[in-house]
Amino acid sequence: MRDLASSRQWRQKFPPAGVREWFVHDAAFYYDVLASAASMNLWETTYLHVMPNVESISEWYKSTGMRPFLDALGADSEREHFIKDYTDAIRSEYRTHADGHVLFPFRRLFLIARR
Repeated sequence: MRDLASSRQWRQKFPPAGVREWFVHDAAFYYDVLASAASMNLWETTYLHVMPNVESISEWYKSTGMRPFLDALGADSEREHFIKDYTDAIRSEYRTHADGHVLFPFRRLFLIARR
């Protein structure tokens, strides 16, 4: 999404400073923040979601990570065009399996802190 938004075709449609995104730090960041105040268990898991197609990945992101980009665009037609361009951009990253589905790896970080 960032790469697409900063592309020659799209960058003039977004604020010069970019969009305000949310993100997750790596596990070491949270450890460093909390280590002096708590004992911790941290782990990561990657879930492999079986998705019907690449379009369903874009549909998933429309309400999460893509939201700041879509909100920054003025017209519904621009939003739909951005989603289409994003879908086209990620298509080569997800192999379609024999049953027509794609596997969508989705990383999750878990943390339990005890004081």
